[in-house]
Amino acid sequence: MPFLSSPRSSVGGQSRFIQWCRPARRRDDGPALKLALTIQGSLPTLTSIVGKDALIAEMAHAAHLMVQGSLSEVTRQCGDPSCACAWDPARRHGPHLYLKFAADGKAYSIYIPPEEQEVFRQAHHAWLRFNEIAGRLAGDNRQRLMQALDAHKQTAKVQRAKARRQA
Repeated sequence: MPFLSSPRSSVGGQSRFIQWCRPARRRDDGPALKLALTIQGSLPTLTSIVGKDALIAEMAHAAHLMVQGSLSEVTRQCGDPSCACAWDPARRHGPHLYLKFAADGKAYSIYIPPEEQEVFRQAHHAWLRFNEIAGRLAGDNRQRLMQALDAHKQTAKVQRAKARRQA
């Protein structure tokens, strides 16, 4: 699984060197893949690093509590024709809580007993928060990399124009 190393400043602090590489492999697997990209622009500010670190810490906390899936409350008709639920939808049995998820290509719906519902609601909330934070971090990373790409394109455009004038 690839990872992103810490940015390193170059001469004058005007560019950053970002390196992606795979984790170290065993000797018989061959060398690890390395890809480097130099990004023009300033280094991240202390505020952005601290904010990102706080989000990552919160995401790690949520990861310890979370349960993937969705919660669903269902009311049911029991099937007894003499029961009130057979003729009055407002008198159906429940609501009963179910955890719904997919694993190994199969859908599951697990009944959650009333005494365990609060634990599962908290775990589900942690799952939602984890996804919210991950989406925010990924969006920030995308924005930062798109800005770097735009700066690179502008630099290349200026260099091409300069080369045409000299030719």
